This record gives sequence, C-alpha cells and structure tokens, in this order.
Amino acid sequence: MFIRIILFLLTIISIASCSGRSVPEVTEPMARIDLQGVSILPPQEKGWKVLQKKTNGLHLTKRIAHSDTSYVASVVIIELPDIESKEQFANKIRKFLSVFDTGRFTIIKQDGEISYSNGYYCWRYHILSEDRAAKTKTGKTVMTLEVIGNICQYPKDKNKGVHCGYSQRYIPGNQDPELKTKADEFSLNVMFTDYIAPPVGPKAESDAKLYYNRGIACLNRKQYGKAIADFSKAIELNLFDPDNYYQRGFAYIHKRQYDKAIADFNRAITLNPRYAKAFNDRGLTYIRKRQYDRAISDFNKAIGIDPKYDKAYNNRALAHAYKGKYDQAWADIHQAQILGFHVHPKFLEELRKVSGREQ
Repeated sequence: MFIRIILFLLTIISIASCSGRSVPEVTEPMARIDLQGVSILPPQEKGWKVLQKKTNGLHLTKRIAHSDTSYVASVVIIELPDIESKEQFANKIRKFLSVFDTGRFTIIKQDGEISYSNGYYCWRYHILSEDRAAKTKTGKTVMTLEVIGNICQYPKDKNKGVHCGYSQRYIPGNQDPELKTKADEFSLNVMFTDYIAPPVGPKAESDAKLYYNRGIACLNRKQYGKAIADFSKAIELNLFDPDNYYQRGFAYIHKRQYDKAIADFNRAITLNPRYAKAFNDRGLTYIRKRQYDRAISDFNKAIGIDPKYDKAYNNRALAHAYKGKYDQAWADIHQAQILGFHVHPKFLEELRKVSGREQ
C-alpha cells in the first residue's frame, strides 16, 4: 500500500507540472472539502486548482505564472496494516522510504519522525529528491522535488489512515522559503470526521474546563510553561474546543515558539472559522517571524469578521509600518483610535520619525 501511495503521488506531481491541462479553480478557499472520513481546508493562497477529487482522495495543484515552479497538496485515504508498536510502525515507514527511488526521481535527503498521540501513530516526513526527466519552459531537465507530509492512523480504526502531502517542484535555487509553514498549515487543517473520537462526555468536558481555567491562571502569572501543560491536558480531554488551542498558542508566543503558536491558531480557526482573535494573534506571530504579508492577510480576516476590532487595526498598522507603507499605517492607526484603542506612544513616535509626518 505504501508503495502504491508514493507512486501515485509522483504521478500526480508529474501531471500537475504539465501546463497544458485545464482544471477547475478552488473558488471558495474557506469552504471545507469532505472526503470519506476527512474534512479538508484548501490552502488559502489564490491560484489553487482541483486536479482530482474522489471519495478517497483530493489532489490540488498550483502553478506559478511565468515559471516552472508548481505545487501539489494531496490527501488520500489509505489502508494500513496491523500496527502493534512504534517500532513496527517505523519499520513499515522505512520500507516505504526504500522504494521512493523510482528511476525518474532520486532521493537527495530524507528525514522523518514518529509520534504517538490520542491513541494513534503519525509519521511526519520531509523528502528532497531530483526529478531527472522534468520538462520545463527554460529547457532544463533536472528539477528539485520537495515533499513534506505525514501518514496518520485513524483514532477509532487503526487499519484506516490518511496520507497528507504538500510538495513543491522547482529549479534548484528557487525553493519557497515558506514551504514548511505552508505544509504545516495544510496538514493541520485536515481533520478526521467519520473515525474521530466520540463526542466528549460531561466529565471529560468538565475536567477539561478545570485544566483550561488553571491554564488561564498560569498565563496571568506569566507561568507560560505550566499554562502550556494545562492547555495540552485540556486538549487531550476535549479536542473540539477552539479556546484550548487558542490559549495554548498565546502561551507559545510568550515562549517564542512561533511555529507551535501558529499551529495552534490554525487548529482554533479550523474549529471556528470566525475566530477573530485567533486570526489577530496568528497575525502578530507572523510579524514576529517577519512575514508581514501573511500578518496583514490575517488582520484583514480578523477585521472582516469584526469591523470594530480595534486591536486588529493597530496591529495591521504595525505590519504596514514594517513594510514601509506609512500611509496605510496611519490610516489604520486613525481607525483604531476612532474605535477607542490607545496606541502606544512609542509606536506613534517611531512612525512619525520614519514617515516624516505627524499623523
């Protein structure tokens, strides 16, 4: 089964690289796509198209204009053998990796790790390979294929699983620096449905709330490590409460673990697509990672959900200022002030200096 998965994935990647094929666009990126036991939120950037959709698989593709670069995001429902231990799961994966060389593709680098959470195994992998038979506009015959993905068991049916992969094919030297972040966001927005754990019982929900409240108390005391531990326990007891993920993400920011914070905000948004605070705080996290366009996009979404969200206007002003777009920054500051937000004096002072204007 693993061999068929990877061969099929490589076939899909090869098809996606052909520019002549017409495929429908993803017109509503915020609308989830349901498969057999899995719900998927497509990548949020413009330009994604549906290459193939079946009850047991979804393959999306995106090509960069005037370039040979292409992306594929795939989710496939798979059959898994009986797995008794982490070691056995690892052996199956190693066998899978051993057949990744198909003649056309040669592995350059590969790594992966296995985790066990909520009763099921997951394998997270990163593979870098050469595509020696690429047909490109520039006439080059060798391209790099980079794939980041995972294979996870279903919580309630260990012989069922989901393979989620996100790849970029590019001319060597043109790697997307945000590939890992994009892959993480895509995989974290894939949710189990049919085989997910049953609804949370009253006691588990009550216990989760106790851990949540204690986590909030730890946040207030700036005990961020303890807060993370409590929110993690709350999540273990109740996977479906977006506030658990949001608050843990907030704690991760203070620990400067920004990728983990973004992952938690992603999950909170998946569970509640109108979670304005999660969009806002994910935007702040992107600012700390100096990804200002992504930050502005998140603040736009937060404001779209809540047009009176004064903090989001202030934070968007900060992102605009970092990009040197001072007129937009001042416009957002004025709107934040109209809504009653107290803009930090140091921010105003610095913006006056760099923009050459008083307001």
